[in-house]
Parts: sequence; structure tokens; C-alpha cells
Amino acid sequence: MRHPIRLVAAAVLATAIAVPAQLWAGPEKVEFPADYKKWTSFGVLDRYDGKAVRFLYANPAAMNSVPGNAANGSVLVLEVRKAKLGADGNPERGADGRFIATDEVTAVNVQEKRAG
Repeated sequence: MRHPIRLVAAAVLATAIAVPAQLWAGPEKVEFPADYKKWTSFGVLDRYDGKAVRFLYANPAAMNSVPGNAANGSVLVLEVRKAKLGADGNPERGADGRFIATDEVTAVNVQEKRAG
């Protein structure tokens, strides 16, 4: 008789190896949307730990989706820009109390939902 703990451990290990392979898409899977800044901007987030400002964009399919159930063809973009730093090395804030973003983009993350 096989040991049940070994069977469970093998199943967990197999799942841990297989799942990340399915979650990571390369550039051949998701087309970069060059016009994303024309889409709806639905949020700006200050990130003190990264001294950055994050801008969130959604295409029309995503904006017209039912909350919590993105339609196929929905695309979300997260653009990260450096925050303007003061002499003390901390992010400067504008009149609205939010970080002042520079024009320097440090990352752009794209998510797309497709059937299958």
C-alpha cells in the first residue's frame, strides 16, 4: 500500500509546477495595446514603497463588462511611473495630496481575457 502523504505531496508538487506554466503569458499571447492611453483611466495609485505612481486603464470591452465578470476581449493596463522626489528622497506631493508623477515609465503590465 502506498503512503497517502507521499501521494498528496506528489499531487501538490505536480499542481505547483503545472499552474504557473499556464498563468504566465508571453508577448506571443498578449498583443501590446499601443493606444491604451486613449482608453478609460479608472484609477491612479500612489505607491510609497516603490516611490511610484500607478495608472490604470481599461479598454471599452472591460468598461462595459459586468463587475466581477470581465467579458472576453477585456484588456487592462497598469502603467508605472517614477514619482518626483524631493531633496529628502521622498515623493513630492501636489496640491491634491497625491504623488507627482514623472514622465519616466518604469513598467507596463497588460492583462487580457479571452475565451479558453
